[in-house]
Amino acid sequence: MTNKNNITANVILARTPDAETEAMIEKFVQERGCGKVKYEIDKSIIGGVIIYIGDTVFDGSVRSRLDKIKSDVTA
Repeated sequence: MTNKNNITANVILARTPDAETEAMIEKFVQERGCGKVKYEIDKSIIGGVIIYIGDTVFDGSVRSRLDKIKSDVTA
């Protein structure tokens, strides 16, 4: 049996998070059973956050929203 507290959430942001944002992210991942958070900065997502927890992806990035709008308009 896998202990979820050993799972690391990989968090991608466009810029370094402030203390309030970091606290919200850590609460979010802890509520989903993660004990650790690894941050990565990727300016290409423009804004928002992408969180990987195991096989689950929570994509709240501006880049994904723009891609969806583009897809909807050109469909």
